[in-house]
Parts: sequence; structure tokens; C-alpha cells
Amino acid sequence: MRALRLLALWASLALMACGTQVPTPAPEALTVVVADSAAPLARRLAADYAAAYPHVAVRVDVVGNDLAAGARLAARRADLALVTEVEALAVGEALSVTQVARVPLAVVVHPQNPVADLSLDRLRAVFLSQVDNWGQLGGLTRPVLPLVREEGAGSRAAFDAAVLQDQPVTPTALILPGDEHMLAYVADQPGAIGYVPVLWLDGRVRALAVEGVLPNDAQAAALGYPLWLTLSLAAPEDASPAAQALWRWVRGAYAEAGP
Repeated sequence: MRALRLLALWASLALMACGTQVPTPAPEALTVVVADSAAPLARRLAADYAAAYPHVAVRVDVVGNDLAAGARLAARRADLALVTEVEALAVGEALSVTQVARVPLAVVVHPQNPVADLSLDRLRAVFLSQVDNWGQLGGLTRPVLPLVREEGAGSRAAFDAAVLQDQPVTPTALILPGDEHMLAYVADQPGAIGYVPVLWLDGRVRALAVEGVLPNDAQAAALGYPLWLTLSLAAPEDASPAAQALWRWVRGAYAEAGP
């Protein structure tokens, strides 16, 4: 047995002496254009891919909303796009699209706001100006300041569909062009109420329960939380081999395992 082990060792050393090496992959660079609501997930995705494939540099290019991301991909100024509304992508463009994750959309208020839970009906009343004071909702007597995202933002489309049910938002709502702007405004204004994907929550604001369910609850889907965003990754069907490889990896690693 000892002789066999020595023979195997000598064979291994002989192969090493021959200089047999695995070729180092050539460096690759990819750009993923991302609607800002999906930016936290995109950065995590890029870091995970870099850990698995160090020779591929994935740049995350954050733009204002899904329409801007779709336009950037259609103009071939990005290799892939991560969006919250697939409908924002160019019509007629041959794309491979895979769903990456479903993310709760959190309704957020100032941390000192005592209101903890709103029904969909009361939330709708706030954004239609049927309720305009927090005292009517069990809070302190102060005006309600509703905040919304701009047209073209996936979170705006998801909120309008689930809460407003295609009714026009109150004209007194303040339109903010990004989730960071939304967070900063709510954190600074005790009367404000807005919404951001739960991925953006960082302690500056507090998420309300909607219909008795918090968006950061691990069982939010099972408990019937009503506000969700669907994040999808798209690549042109004639994308480069490197872009197709990233798309396939995301489809396997993220679409199956989840965020």
C-alpha cells in the first residue's frame, strides 16, 4: 500500500513538473442598468457574481426609474437591465427576461409617528385627500403630507394599482424623484407618509403594517401583505456571451433561491 501511495505521489509531481495549468479567463466587463428601486438588490447581485467569477467586473448603473432603464437598454448603453416593471422595456425588443425576486413595498412614516397600522381603505383615503390629518388615523393632530414617486417608477405603478385602484392621486401629493429622496423627506417631516421597497429601509423611517402585516415580516407573503414589487432581469437575445452567462447565473442562483 505504501508503494502505491508513493507511486501516486510521484505521478502527481510529474504532472506538476510538466507545467500543466488551467488557463486564466480573460477579463470581462458588463454594465447592468438599474431602476433605483432595485439598486440595493443589483449591488448585492454584482458582489455575489464577482465572488463567483472574479474575472468579470459588473458595473451597476443606477437611473431614475424603469422607463429610463428600458431606454438605456434599448439604446445598447447597457448589457442587461434590472427593472420593477417589465412593461417599461422597449416594445418589440427581443429580450430574455427572468423574475429575480418579489419585494414588499413598505409604507413609511417618521419614526416618532405613533400610528402603527393602516388598512388599505384608510391608506387609500390618505392618498385621495379624504383624510388629511393624522388625528383622524389615531395619531397626533397634524396635517398628513402624502408623498409619491414620479410617473414611470415601478413603485408608483405598484402602489397606484394596489392602493388607489387606478383613481388619481391627490394633487396635493409631493412627487419625489427617487427612493433616497423619499426616505430623506419622511425622516425629516413628522407628518409625511410615502413608500419605498423594503430593500431601502435603513432605520431612518418606520414601516407601517398594512392590513395588520409588516412588510419586513418573514411571513409577509403567507400573511397576505398586499403591496409588492416584482424585480426582473432582462437581456437582449443577441447579448454578448458574458451577458448571457450572467443572466443564466441570476436565473439559477437568484430566481430559485430568492433574495
